[in-house]
Amino acid sequence: MLAVYLSMIDNEKDRSKFESVYFQYKNLMLNRAYDILKDSGLAEDAVHNAFLRILKNLSKIDKADDLKTRLFVTVIIDNVAKTMYNKEHKVILTELTDIDAKINIEEIIEDRDAVQHIMEAVGSLPETYSYVIFLKYFNKFSDKEIASALDISVSAVRKRLLRGKKRLVDLLRRGESDE
Repeated sequence: MLAVYLSMIDNEKDRSKFESVYFQYKNLMLNRAYDILKDSGLAEDAVHNAFLRILKNLSKIDKADDLKTRLFVTVIIDNVAKTMYNKEHKVILTELTDIDAKINIEEIIEDRDAVQHIMEAVGSLPETYSYVIFLKYFNKFSDKEIASALDISVSAVRKRLLRGKKRLVDLLRRGESDE
């Protein structure tokens, strides 16, 4: 499968970078996907889809063997696997109920369509906010771990979380009013 991915890349430097990412994280990605999906076939599909996303965002990766890349890859595989899981099962994401805004998230999260809507809304936020929200609420990273991974201060993480949650609530409200 690696040959197929490499054929999609134009320059040698990016091929080398992708190949390093592929060999370094393939097993981690497969294990994380399996932990979420509990099905080896679906886990392999999730890893494939995640690598396609990584290909599209290869410019965001500097080195294969640093913490930022590991977190980036982890966020991608977790999101892909959770999206697949939610399509297969009705799941309520209770992690987002901590969002303290004047909107009742529990009422919104009633079925898999709503879950997909919330994940898409988080994904549509600027990366500054979506990364910290994904790391905090979906991957259970502490503020300190996020700060270290993104090379920012803990107070910057908290500000981004606060601003990101406000934007998320605005997006969800706009979605409610459109219906």
